[in-house]
Amino acid sequence: ALLDTNLSINYISGRGYGNSRSQDTALSSSYNFTAQVVNSSGVVVNSSATNSHSTASKLDCNVCHTAAGANGAPGRIHIATPVVTPVVTPVVTPTVLSFATNVMPVLETDCKNCHGNNGNFTITTATATYANIASFNGIDTANPTNSRLLTKANGVGHGGGLRWNTTDASYITVKDWITQGALNN
Repeated sequence: ALLDTNLSINYISGRGYGNSRSQDTALSSSYNFTAQVVNSSGVVVNSSATNSHSTASKLDCNVCHTAAGANGAPGRIHIATPVVTPVVTPVVTPTVLSFATNVMPVLETDCKNCHGNNGNFTITTATATYANIASFNGIDTANPTNSRLLTKANGVGHGGGLRWNTTDASYITVKDWITQGALNN
């Protein structure tokens, strides 16, 4: 409540709905006040007319605020049960990456110029390329970032130097595929 002296006092719930009380020593004298409903964030969400209430006679809100609205006071005052809206976390189904659909195009674009049909690692068909990667232990599903396919493309022990930074889309696609189990699908 905001007293006519511009001081503020707090009322707490008393017995039953709408009854209130305050331990504030400012109530030892009679003051006019403006009743305010304040939400949990401290924002005034409703207010009576300025100085329309008195501490001397109106400490029980429901004396005037009846179902019929006695003394011009509309509606019964009650403590609303807060409506708790549950937080719904959307279920996001991760995209299952496919070697043939997601990884092979990356290898064809970024690696095939040097790794066509020659060398230790060749890129031909999806089936043959997958088998080739598996043959030189290019996939480490236990620790995807240690996979030779990724470390070589990242420039470690790779005659062709750096092909992918760890933030490149190609690197991330291959790493995510390995993280998902590096299935040959």
